[in-house]
Amino acid sequence: TEEDWQPLRRFGDVVYIERSFVSRDELLEIIKEKDYLLLNRDVVKDLDEVFYKTVHARSFPLKAISADYTDISWAHPNLAKKYGVKLFNVPNYSTISVAEFTIASLLIHVKKLHPLMKGKKIMTPMKNDVVLDKTLGIVGLGNIGTRMSELALGLGMNIIGWNRTPKKIVGVRI
Repeated sequence: TEEDWQPLRRFGDVVYIERSFVSRDELLEIIKEKDYLLLNRDVVKDLDEVFYKTVHARSFPLKAISADYTDISWAHPNLAKKYGVKLFNVPNYSTISVAEFTIASLLIHVKKLHPLMKGKKIMTPMKNDVVLDKTLGIVGLGNIGTRMSELALGLGMNIIGWNRTPKKIVGVRI
C-alpha cells in the first residue's frame, strides 16, 4: 500500500511499480533521475554492461542498488564496481527457505523419489535409504549453512563444516 512506502519517502522520491517484468530500457526510463534503486530480482532478470554504462554516463549517476535477494551475482558485481555503483543484498532474506529446500532436495535424492516427481510409481523406500548417521559436508557456514546444519543435525546426521572465517557451531565438526 501507499502507506508502506512512507518511511522511505522521507529519504527522497520513491517510485513503486507493480509489474511482473521490466525490460532494461523500461528500467532505465523509470530511474532516469534516481540515485538509488531497490529491485525485486524476479522483475529485473539481468543488469548488463549497457545498463551500467547508461546510468554511469548520465548527469545524475546511479549510486546504489539493493535487491530482495541473497545472491547478487545476477547484478554483475564487477560491472557495478567498474561503473561506481554499490550493490547491496538483503541479509537473511530467505535463509530458512533455502536451507529447507536444500534439505528437501537431499531427502529426495537419498530416498530416490525423483520418479515420483515425474508422476511415475516407485517401489516402497528401502530401510537403508535413510540420512540417519550419514555425513553431510557444508561449505560456508553463514546464515544458510548454519541453518542447514541445524536441520541436518535434527535428522541425526553428522556434519562436517568449513567456513573461511573460524566459526563454532554445536554439533558441527570443523
